[in-house]
Amino acid sequence: YYDITRAGVNKHTAMLELAELLNIPKEKVAGIGDNLNDLELLQQVSWGIAMANAKPEVQEAAPLILNYSNAEDGVARLIQALQKAYRLQSLLETEREK
Repeated sequence: YYDITRAGVNKHTAMLELAELLNIPKEKVAGIGDNLNDLELLQQVSWGIAMANAKPEVQEAAPLILNYSNAEDGVARLIQALQKAYRLQSLLETEREK
């Protein structure tokens, strides 16, 4: 497996550029990875997440390890869980305002 990119360009630098373009504070960015080319991203973001099938070095670099692999739709499951949590939080805030 080889990852060929231009010098100085990687997932971390791309994430920084995208976050800046979208006016998203760096502190609110998550990174999800499973391979060695994800290491710098996971080490630099506020929310580093490794897949269940991630290489050991990647799992060590991430504060959170998903219970599901790529083959088990781990990222989709995470997004669904975050959507449910967001809806629950919104519901609780609405109830508090009453």
